[in-house]
Amino acid sequence: MVAPDDETGAGDAVPPGLPDVVEELYGLPPEEFTAVRNERAKAAKADGDRELSQAIGRLRKPSSAAWLLNQLARHHADELDQFLAVGAALREAQAELDADQLKELSRKRHQVVAAVARQARALARRLGNPVSDAVEGEVEQTLRAALADPDAAAAVAGGSLTRTLDYAGLGDIAVDLSGAVALPGAAPHRRDAGDAGGGLRVAREATDAGGDTAAAEESRRRAERERAELAQAEQDAEERERDAAEAAEDLDRAERRVATAESRRGAAEDRIADLERELEAAREEHADAGRDVRAAGRERSRAAAHADSARVAADRARARADRLRERFTDA
Repeated sequence: MVAPDDETGAGDAVPPGLPDVVEELYGLPPEEFTAVRNERAKAAKADGDRELSQAIGRLRKPSSAAWLLNQLARHHADELDQFLAVGAALREAQAELDADQLKELSRKRHQVVAAVARQARALARRLGNPVSDAVEGEVEQTLRAALADPDAAAAVAGGSLTRTLDYAGLGDIAVDLSGAVALPGAAPHRRDAGDAGGGLRVAREATDAGGDTAAAEESRRRAERERAELAQAEQDAEERERDAAEAAEDLDRAERRVATAESRRGAAEDRIADLERELEAAREEHADAGRDVRAAGRERSRAAAHADSARVAADRARARADRLRERFTDA
């Protein structure tokens, strides 16, 4: 396994007081980490402890996923114990499994990891710092590493991660822990940070010795809890898969409704455009007709004036003709 780097410096002794500061800092909300770290470093320097001040100043702020895993170690210690104990049992059994069993093991491992990751995400919401799907994915990635590698399990159990861990697949492949733990070996929330599967290990040792019935009974109860936890995780995964399938169907129906509504809206918009063009044409025709009405009115006025003038002239001509006729008759 790859040994984790000590943030205080490889091979350096841990300054007294640093574990307490680490426990405090890596339990804080992310937005408080830097300010509190700087305050603790400043206070140590003021007290004349330059070594402690420098060690505190080198502590790295955890990534969002690392912060969430640290909180999981604090707020769900028992559940994380059981999860990591399952990993220890899986690692022990893996060497003797055939291809079909390995496939089934991989499926169950995926379900358990997904269940714990969902629990972590719910914890983030309760703590007022909800995380994204991408962060949940990083949490799952680190949990897979913890199941595969006992050193990675101890790092997760310690509750002072600064970054997430990576594990590509099954097999006895060491997980790179360099720079991943603020203070290796510090596990204030675990019974045994060096062996995250310690409950199973101690029970097995006691049973083999044949001298501790109580330890054997505890081992049996722990195994039952682990089986129950795995069964619950599998049930949760199946329920989530059904929920996901139903949600996909709902989405498909909604998308079809959206497509239908958009088609109707497009047809209505085309009709509106046609009506607007017809309205514009009607307005232009109305304007032309108005101009024609005004021109015809002016022509009518001129014609009426001319008709009146012609009637007056005709009346005068008729009167003159009548007078002439009378004079001609009299003569």
